[in-house]
Amino acid sequence: MKQEIKEINMVLAMTMVVALISGDIYYMILTLFGGIFPFLSSLGFRLVFGQFLLVFPTIIYICMKKINWIETLSFHKIKWSSALKLVILAYLLVPILAVINGISLIFSENQVAETLSNMSMEGSLFLNILIIAFIPCLMEESIFRGLLYGEYRKISFKKGLLLSGFLFGLMHFNLNQFCYAFVMGIIFALLLEGTGSILAPVIVHFTINSNSIIMQYMQTALSNKAGKIYGAEIQEQAIKTVAEVTEKSLYSSILFYGIISIFTVFFAYKVFCSIVKKQQRTEHMKKLWKQKEQTECSMITIPLVISIIIGIGYLMMRSFL
Repeated sequence: MKQEIKEINMVLAMTMVVALISGDIYYMILTLFGGIFPFLSSLGFRLVFGQFLLVFPTIIYICMKKINWIETLSFHKIKWSSALKLVILAYLLVPILAVINGISLIFSENQVAETLSNMSMEGSLFLNILIIAFIPCLMEESIFRGLLYGEYRKISFKKGLLLSGFLFGLMHFNLNQFCYAFVMGIIFALLLEGTGSILAPVIVHFTINSNSIIMQYMQTALSNKAGKIYGAEIQEQAIKTVAEVTEKSLYSSILFYGIISIFTVFFAYKVFCSIVKKQQRTEHMKKLWKQKEQTECSMITIPLVISIIIGIGYLMMRSFL
């Protein structure tokens, strides 16, 4: 057990390093081959390239250990009725995530909005959903829920939930995303346990990301249509006005979604319980909360500590400097 934890934390450290240098690797490739392959300069390719680099240490580990990746990453089937309920669950979680996002924006900037806006102008809706929603959620769930949490939970279910969620948030490298990604990471791990399949967090993750993309795409489409009808100057003024109103109404938005989330979180819990029952995992979940920690082995190793220190340092630098 100790050896496996050391190896998993080493994979985490490698993933952290890859995430930090992925931009440099991308620009090196762009410099060498950008003239031959123009698509390399697109934002879409850059995002996809970064995601595949991120999962590379996990792939190397699985290949070197010659382990069954389906079992290790929990790629098991789930019932269609459960899949549909997971989509409903995802939308029920949106209000509480909006509250967390709003609170974090009081202290930090939204570093995702610009990327979503640029992508909505660059590619089609289907392509954006593929690049920003499907590929990232599949890669990230494989790393954080499949590999990392899958090993941490063997020592402690509760600590595994918190640590994998914390690392998931930290890997986003900015305070705004860290706050809601931390909570999402915990929820996704619970979904994995409640269904026995990584497809559950993938579905919810994908639905939440897709919702953001669709909303941004609609906003961009309406803005462009307004520009054609009323002119570019009026369009720019409208965008500026919306930004000012959004900033002023942040607290109102937090209050509004906070009230809604009281009800949606309750219903989300009920839907989750229904899914767990449908997947016949109710007893499994009860046993997990009573599970005793494996005291002879710790999740904390030097690579993990180094990864956390580097992650926090880079997060603070990006958020406040």
